[in-house]
Amino acid sequence: MPPEKKTSPKLNPGQFNMFYIILTVVAIYLLQGMWEQSVQTATIPYSQFEALLKKNQIVKVTINENQIHGTVKDPLEKGQKQFITTLVDEI
Repeated sequence: MPPEKKTSPKLNPGQFNMFYIILTVVAIYLLQGMWEQSVQTATIPYSQFEALLKKNQIVKVTINENQIHGTVKDPLEKGQKQFITTLVDEI
């Protein structure tokens, strides 16, 4: 009597491919969101942040451990209204 071959359950090819399609679409949306965010946000030096602050051009500011994120009233040089700068501890 020949030994029995064990067969693994087969996946439906349509379901397997659909998983990769959905995963690809989600990844594209995530990458697109990150790209749009990076294009809309200008990286500025801290000195420019201070100048904007003195001119009362800043609408909103969020400060975390290392960075300052904010929004300005009038667009910056390249048309961005959001900015990011490195937080500098003044002594």
